[in-house]
Amino acid sequence: MANLSFRLRKLDQALLDLPSDDVMGLSEFDGFCAGLLVCPELITPTEWLRRVWGEDEDSEPPFDHIADARKMVAMLTNHYNDVVTMLGRHQGDYAAIYDVDTRHDETLWEIWIEGFAAAIELRPESWVAMARNVDEDIVAAFSCMVALIDIARGESDLPAKSIEELTQSAPGLIPGLVETLYEARLALEQGPLAAPALGPVTRAKTGRNEPCPCGSGRKYKKCCGLD
Repeated sequence: MANLSFRLRKLDQALLDLPSDDVMGLSEFDGFCAGLLVCPELITPTEWLRRVWGEDEDSEPPFDHIADARKMVAMLTNHYNDVVTMLGRHQGDYAAIYDVDTRHDETLWEIWIEGFAAAIELRPESWVAMARNVDEDIVAAFSCMVALIDIARGESDLPAKSIEELTQSAPGLIPGLVETLYEARLALEQGPLAAPALGPVTRAKTGRNEPCPCGSGRKYKKCCGLD
């Protein structure tokens, strides 16, 4: 990740500084954002933010102060919105963020794909429905993503040659697969069973009596909405 913008470098460091072994890194979170945005069903920040720092429903978020939680939520949603913008532009504009092993000049796409898999796991039944799509390109894109997840986890039953070929081509394949699945998500919004439209996250729309998006478990008005 040598060519990151200043904002992404800040987010990368902020994630690294969180006191938990389960926190997503920047590349994993980038894959997570892509998975959220191409998911056939809308997933709100109130639900997905907690997954970023690896907390379950009964545990406390890893922040000592409300201000720290507010800053982290802002940085995460800013990147989420940046991914929305990339996907909303012309075909070929989406770029995934990969970690790189500089010792071997190896692109660690597996970390990104784990984030994408985490998004799938939030709505598995919706992805099963997408997999039944009659459009061959959509089915092929989803099947390829699943194959990459299996390879990254060492669970693939593909022939060794196919695994090697996919492993080598994965960094270049992934952006196109994401764009194909995003187009499918947009098509769902216009169909007879249209899901809520996806767009940039706007934190100000959180109701004062709703759970705070930072995952604290408190109402918004008693947490990040204190200003």
